[in-house]
Amino acid sequence: MTLKQMEYALVTAKCASLSEAAKQLYVSQPSLSEAIKKLEEELGFSIFIRERTGVTVTEAGEEFLSAVQSIVDQVANLEKQYERHNQQTLKTSISVIHYFFMGEVFAELVNRVDDRPIPAYRLRLIDADTQEVLQNVAEGISEVGIISYTDHNKTYIMRELKKSSLDCYEIISTRLFAFLRGGHPLARQGRLTMKDLEPYPYASIWQSMSSQYYFTEEGIFLPANQKKIYVRDCGAMRVLLSETNAFAMGTGVTPSDVNRTETCAVEVEDAPITSICWIRKSGNEISSVAKEFLRICASKLGRSLNI
Repeated sequence: MTLKQMEYALVTAKCASLSEAAKQLYVSQPSLSEAIKKLEEELGFSIFIRERTGVTVTEAGEEFLSAVQSIVDQVANLEKQYERHNQQTLKTSISVIHYFFMGEVFAELVNRVDDRPIPAYRLRLIDADTQEVLQNVAEGISEVGIISYTDHNKTYIMRELKKSSLDCYEIISTRLFAFLRGGHPLARQGRLTMKDLEPYPYASIWQSMSSQYYFTEEGIFLPANQKKIYVRDCGAMRVLLSETNAFAMGTGVTPSDVNRTETCAVEVEDAPITSICWIRKSGNEISSVAKEFLRICASKLGRSLNI
């Protein structure tokens, strides 16, 4: 049982409606329903009676919510007591899809924050797939997220953003590049086409089984490539690209520690344009340290960001 589950149950009881509670909590209704269902399973009784017109609290649920309200109030009092201390602590949590250069962006953020005359900071970078990034921002686990889309999956991504009450802001739109090892047969070509890439293994970041097609981070689908490889982290991808003839698709931005003779990025002239964006909960003001991260990220992509 978590504090978040307790808060979900209290807000649902107050609204007498799962859909209205989901709006107030900035989560999707299926996520809210699943969280309450798991809580009820753990407790061994139903908190709510679900009806077409809404929900009503059971007798056992009333007793439970009364106890829960006391716990939530105590936590609120503790947070208020230490609010002054927390105001002196810079904090942010950022969820990003698997771009090679994000570690470098985060390192620069840490260096900038560390140079400030502040007593403490709490910075968190979560490397996640697209669906997890959206979920983390929607549920408040991260205050901002970095995602991308192309015309192939833009409609679906936008629908998911709207469903989760997330705002989306473009940082840059760019042609996709192929990442190849320096000794790859295609590495010395100035530009490539999708046809050039067909004979070679296509390496992609693994997405969850329920959303793999639409949430592919490259936003591009290569049915002609019969050789496909999926990995879950950037470290494995970097080794794969440096030691095999596999290729991956991305922005073309490589970290400074990558030896350009070992791994290179070549533009694919007929690949779709990809839009790299940052997201937040609708209407939420983001922290100064999160804004700094976004400005560094935009700079790495050759853009300036006024936020």
